Amino acid sequence: MKIRKRLILDGEVQGVGLRAFAKRLALRLKLKGCARNLEDGTVEIYIEGESARIEQFKTTLRADQTKSMGIVVEKITEWEEGMEGFGTPPPYKGFKIIYDHEVEPAMEELLERTEMIVLGGQELKMTVNEGNKMLGEKIDSMHHDMNERFDRIDAKYGILSETLMGFMAEFRNFNAKLDEHNRKLDLIFERLVSLEEKRKGE
Repeated sequence: MKIRKRLILDGEVQGVGLRAFAKRLALRLKLKGCARNLEDGTVEIYIEGESARIEQFKTTLRADQTKSMGIVVEKITEWEEGMEGFGTPPPYKGFKIIYDHEVEPAMEELLERTEMIVLGGQELKMTVNEGNKMLGEKIDSMHHDMNERFDRIDAKYGILSETLMGFMAEFRNFNAKLDEHNRKLDLIFERLVSLEEKRKGE
């Protein structure tokens, strides 16, 4: 059954692309209506269509995914057509974003595009944050796996590792002694060469 409702959205709802989001969502759900900012910081939406789709519209407005975009609808107050408080909706076709003052169609389109850009920025921020979170989780998982593998290797080859380290220490000691021996041989060779040159000069 088709109905029409007036919704007042309270929370962090102005300057975050909410009206553009509401328009895109309404069109996707085949709903008609309009949205405008009110002076008290809330957003007013008139929405028209199938009752179940309007409920889905409201649920999505308050979803966690919407909050991650910076749109935080803390409270929705509603009146169905015929109830006191429903008021008189402004004229609309499809779904219309209404501004505080009358604007030319070209300016209205520009303002709507600006709101869409704000919304796109919020969605990009959400995507980046989710990507960073997933990357961080994968890195943490990889570090955990590597630590487990190194622990297993250390447990399996610990004795071999200690033996190899001991051998390397002995090798370095032997190499140092060999270097010292070579230096002594060089001194002896230099002295022999000097004595041979002296003998030839006599």
